[in-house]
Amino acid sequence: MSLYSQFKTNSNRETSGIRVEYPDFDKPNAPVPTFIVARAGGSNLAYNKALERETKPLRRAIATGNIPLAALMAINRKVFVETCLLGWENVTTSDGEPIAFSTDAANVLFTDLPDLYADLEQQSNNVAHFREQLEVDAKN
Repeated sequence: MSLYSQFKTNSNRETSGIRVEYPDFDKPNAPVPTFIVARAGGSNLAYNKALERETKPLRRAIATGNIPLAALMAINRKVFVETCLLGWENVTTSDGEPIAFSTDAANVLFTDLPDLYADLEQQSNNVAHFREQLEVDAKN
């Protein structure tokens, strides 16, 4: 396998995002909550710029390890919500009420469901998601 096939990504896919679905297997006909997530890094220049903006005042504290982990996690989540989370569909409250997409709603949702945020962040960092389309295009 060549280096290009291992590491070249689809820059359009990195910025337009991938669909991450969370089906309810107990209710197979229910609408599937779906999140549109861009890559954290790579061609997503908005992510890179926002991370730079948010961490610049804290560089010394970060470099010396004098910043609490919770503060770093809050910065990462803020940047993710602003630049990687592009939208969602079929997301509801625990009572089944639809939640309209917004950064404020995302922050509330991720505060309530921190493991959902952790999974979406992991998906946005998984470079394989952003190579996949190149492999399909090459076969066609």
